[in-house]
Amino acid sequence: MEKIEFYTVHETIQKYFNVDDTIIFKRNESRRSTYIKQVFQYLCLNVCCGKSTYMSVAKYQDDIYKAYSHASVMFSVDKIEGYLSYDKEVIKDVLNILKMMPRTHKVDRCINLIKDR
Repeated sequence: MEKIEFYTVHETIQKYFNVDDTIIFKRNESRRSTYIKQVFQYLCLNVCCGKSTYMSVAKYQDDIYKAYSHASVMFSVDKIEGYLSYDKEVIKDVLNILKMMPRTHKVDRCINLIKDR
């Protein structure tokens, strides 16, 4: 089974939302770019191989623009988890992105957790 790295989530997010590949790094306050970054952080924490931590996700994003900390990742993950309990658009986006990724145990588990809500 294939392993999913941060860059795989990054590329999948870029394709799904049809955005520039730097969007997850830039400090842009538009709602859309904030939402895309939050989805990216949520997925990295939940489907990437190895020991994905808040800090490791922040470091991946921080390499270029020095704009992220583990606290911002924690906030984003909490936001998306909250939206997944009631927002049909967020549920649809996250499930569609997950379906575009290579199938792994973590991806399947994440899909099942979202569907079971």
